[in-house]
Amino acid sequence: MKTKPIARSEKLAIEWNQQSWIPKICRKTVTLSFPVKMKTPCKNPLSKKMSSAMARGFTLIELLVVIAIIGILAGMLMPALARVKLQGQITTARSDMQGIVAAVNQYYAEYSRYPTSKEATSTASPDFTFGTIYNSALGNGNVSMRAGSTATLPTIVTTTAGGDHEFSNSEVMAILLNLEYYRDKPFDGAGGPVPYPTSNVNFQRNPRKLGVLTVKDTGTIGAPGLGPDLVYRDPWGNPYIISMDMNYDGKTWDGLYRFRDVSQKGTSAEGHNGLFSATPGAPIDNFEYNGGVMVWSFGPDGTASANAKANEGVNKDNILSWSSK
Repeated sequence: MKTKPIARSEKLAIEWNQQSWIPKICRKTVTLSFPVKMKTPCKNPLSKKMSSAMARGFTLIELLVVIAIIGILAGMLMPALARVKLQGQITTARSDMQGIVAAVNQYYAEYSRYPTSKEATSTASPDFTFGTIYNSALGNGNVSMRAGSTATLPTIVTTTAGGDHEFSNSEVMAILLNLEYYRDKPFDGAGGPVPYPTSNVNFQRNPRKLGVLTVKDTGTIGAPGLGPDLVYRDPWGNPYIISMDMNYDGKTWDGLYRFRDVSQKGTSAEGHNGLFSATPGAPIDNFEYNGGVMVWSFGPDGTASANAKANEGVNKDNILSWSSK
């Protein structure tokens, strides 16, 4: 139906009915005889096209373009998120190790000795490293690898080759946490299976029953935190390595970092990460830390080697309690 245009001299009778003008007026602003302005809807030539586009949905090409854009954005975000996660794990490991060092020092201040078993004390020469090998009343073998892994942990043993006693950090944890029994090693006693005793059974290594360390308990062997085997593990599920000054000379040898091939800088007495040797020219693996306790983690790659420098290869990402590298 055609509409007749209204001449400027003519008057149009309109009325307001149910939130609209009758007849409809297509102007952006309607000015009434009193100072009131009211916006009225005008037909948009694009509205019909837009409604049609919305009704038909997206085409396959449009969807593929959107998916591609999302994929590109996700690809840009994932590395950044991975770096943030890794940094968080490193921070957690450093915090755990600082807690271990503080707990060991607190125990030493209380008892004037380090939290080790009698066997470790008698084996130490001069110091003792709680590493990745068992050679004790619990049997012989390797500390369990992190959960979900079938690989074997690198061999980290105490500073005395072929010692009569090798153990993981679980021996230290039992003493610092004042625990008498392992949670995963029952044996047949006279009255049936009973828990296997730790080095602190009957509180013989912690008679004042001090709890000087707080850790996260986990019900899974190989998971980060303290497992049923009492092994304290880093955020990647690998055991923390702990070395202590067992001859009480104020210096500590570690089962890995004492090696010249790992810690020596050229032929210097100065070693990597603040270690040093009193006899750098002699064929002795005696790089040591000026302190009573060393704690370290294998880091994100879960491994270490006595054939690589401390700042190179698989040792580069190791996390150390005595260095901020």
